[in-house]
Amino acid sequence: MNSNHTVSKEETPADFDTDLDVAAFTEDPEIGMSSKQIEKIHAASPKHVAQFVQNLAVTLYGADELRTRTVTTKETCTKKNKNSKPISPAKMNFIYRKALERAAMDVGSINFAEQQFVANKTVVNRAIAEKISNLRKAYKLSLSKNV
Repeated sequence: MNSNHTVSKEETPADFDTDLDVAAFTEDPEIGMSSKQIEKIHAASPKHVAQFVQNLAVTLYGADELRTRTVTTKETCTKKNKNSKPISPAKMNFIYRKALERAAMDVGSINFAEQQFVANKTVVNRAIAEKISNLRKAYKLSLSKNV
């Protein structure tokens, strides 16, 4: 390899693909959400991956429907909410993938270990469970005010 190679003005960045596009979300035709919709959710969630995940879950299901869901089907969840259905595995996988894409934007696309730390399944599940809990509390509060 020639270590004396210099970049001439004729060799533009198009010749060397150095600009990695980490600011674009991928689409999933099974879910039916465009990358522009995901970008809007990303823009509305400037703080953390958890906030992004919560907003993404509300967009996928709607607040009223998400309130009736659970993250897992463990008995501790189903005893409290017998009529609750779990979030579909396809949508959970979609949320996990989008959380990793968001983490790549936040910490850099090369730092995979940090991405996994910031957007692992435990963090994602906890964020969605927190959002579901908050939606249920708000619903119960609204019912008590109407009585």
